[in-house]
Amino acid sequence: MATPRRRLLAVLVLAVVPWTVVFARGTATLFFPFGFVTPEVLSFTAIWDYYLRYTAGPGSLPQYLVAYGIAAVLLGIALVNALSGRFWREDARVTAAVLVLAGLSNVLFAVGFLRLPGYTAVPVGTVLCWGVVWRYYGTAFRRILFVAEHDSD
Repeated sequence: MATPRRRLLAVLVLAVVPWTVVFARGTATLFFPFGFVTPEVLSFTAIWDYYLRYTAGPGSLPQYLVAYGIAAVLLGIALVNALSGRFWREDARVTAAVLVLAGLSNVLFAVGFLRLPGYTAVPVGTVLCWGVVWRYYGTAFRRILFVAEHDSD
């Protein structure tokens, strides 16, 4: 069983790696949980700027673009829960479930781009989220699926 410190580090890594890489018109855009970067033109847009300044809000966007923000919020919840395990007590089932949902939301984000002509999206964050769940929260996630009561991780 992984220590709370290792689980926290694994979830922290998810916060700093690109979750989705979108290729369009010869350029790549890296979508991180905190914003997105287009390296070719050295452009960074923070996620809160995207939703609150550059658009009319999440209600005005297609659902697949809203899924990006939902995945980021879910990762934030997972981070807070994993951090609580470092200083108090983490409910590993919550962290596992939230990371699975964040990965699913990220898939929806990527699929939205795949439906656009000339776009290719690779949901790297989904694979990483589900890998962290499998490696560090597998027992807790199985408890959710099979509704078995055991001591917490």
